[in-house]
Amino acid sequence: MFRTLNFAEYSDYRDFVIMLVILDCGVRINELINVSRDDYNSKEKTITIDSETAKNKETRVLPISTKTAERVEKFYKNGVEYLLEAAPVP
Repeated sequence: MFRTLNFAEYSDYRDFVIMLVILDCGVRINELINVSRDDYNSKEKTITIDSETAKNKETRVLPISTKTAERVEKFYKNGVEYLLEAAPVP
């Protein structure tokens, strides 16, 4: 599946990062929708799911691997605010 992605395309790279995060920490897609740059902790390599978004209504802090963290950081450097953002804001 990953071989069909063209990382030069914004949407393909975004989808790749989303798949990595889902596979890495088991977050639900509907929880991932509202994950913003502020919810990502690069030092701790964690993503925080707010209690308002979480299925069980409790805030969760999810660890991610170093490799996934590198991809998330690269993604956020493109100027996006949310992980599921359609395109970077100029």
